[in-house]
Amino acid sequence: MRVPRFLHRMWCHFRIGYFTYLTFLLGCAATLVTVYYLGNKVYAVSFRCFSSFLTVCPCGFLVGVPFSVLIGRMHLKGVALWRAEMDTAVEANPYLYKVYPGTG
Repeated sequence: MRVPRFLHRMWCHFRIGYFTYLTFLLGCAATLVTVYYLGNKVYAVSFRCFSSFLTVCPCGFLVGVPFSVLIGRMHLKGVALWRAEMDTAVEANPYLYKVYPGTG
C-alpha cells in the first residue's frame, strides 16, 4: 500500500513541530518548576525574591536566555565542533552539502 504524499508531509511537520518546538517549551517549563520546587520546598533555600513561582520565571529567563545564547555561539564558533558536526551530517546525507559564501 502506498502512503499518500500528504501523510508524509504531515508526518514531517509533526516531527519538526513536536521535537523542535513543543519539547523545547516543555523542557523550559519543567526546568523552571524543578528549580523552584527543589530550591524553595525541598532544600529550603528560600529567598525573599523567590517566594513565588511567578518571580522565578522572569529571573530564570534573564539568566537562562543569555547563557543559552552564549553556549550556542560557542558551539557554532568552535570550529572543530561545527566542522565535525557538518562532516557527520554530510556523510549521513550527501544532498545536505552546503557551499558557504567565499568557499566555492
